[in-house]
Amino acid sequence: AAMPDSIRERIAQNIASTMEGIRMVNGFDVDVQRVLRARVPGVKVQEFPTILVVERSETKEQPSTPGGLLGKWSCALTVALVCGVRNDEMAREANLLLANVEKALLAELPRGGLAVLTDLVGNEIFVTEDLEGTKAGITVVIEVRYRHADQDPFVP
Repeated sequence: AAMPDSIRERIAQNIASTMEGIRMVNGFDVDVQRVLRARVPGVKVQEFPTILVVERSETKEQPSTPGGLLGKWSCALTVALVCGVRNDEMAREANLLLANVEKALLAELPRGGLAVLTDLVGNEIFVTEDLEGTKAGITVVIEVRYRHADQDPFVP
């Protein structure tokens, strides 16, 4: 039997598929080559640009309704989109990818009807050196606000 997916998981899937849709044929300026959910150790990324979707932290609160009953959970999920680009013309490529990632996210803020809102939080250029060489790109941080049922993270 297939595993059921929580609202949070469905939102993460929506973000990943939104990133996969960044292609010139869809009216974007770049063709994203690869989108990964969690970085698998030992997987060398050769295709650029590549986007790694990383769920970071989540805050949750359950406001009580006027009758004193507990309402839906209000959740804020922070997601980092780690966008890797080639090293040549790194800054320009990172800025172009940033603009296209933001354009893709802004086109559909409710994440397929699962979320209340998608907020752009900020971004940061990175250049790192490791055994595989230089890695460069930009990390785009977003916050997705959504709700789920009082007693069930699978139900909106």
